[in-house]
Amino acid sequence: MEIYNPGTFPEGLEPRDFIDKAERPVRRNPKIARILYYSKNIESFGTGLKRIADVCDAAGVRYGFQKKRTGFVVCFYRPEESKPVETDKKPIKADKK
Repeated sequence: MEIYNPGTFPEGLEPRDFIDKAERPVRRNPKIARILYYSKNIESFGTGLKRIADVCDAAGVRYGFQKKRTGFVVCFYRPEESKPVETDKKPIKADKK
């Protein structure tokens, strides 16, 4: 599954910088960020990538990040153990109308 953010990633920074190095958040529009925070539409500033990493690591979910020219993508991957379901049932043909 992929989540796309149309905002470009901050110049010179990588997603891991916000997870491993506790880089300070970059607010592009501080007034809107403050309004969203005080209206309780966001919990805090700049904690999303760290929270995604912590939850995925705890659940054993593999994830990754892609920086694009026009935005930023967080990718979540299915477990590799997933295998096709085998069955002894034959396919059923649909009636023609």
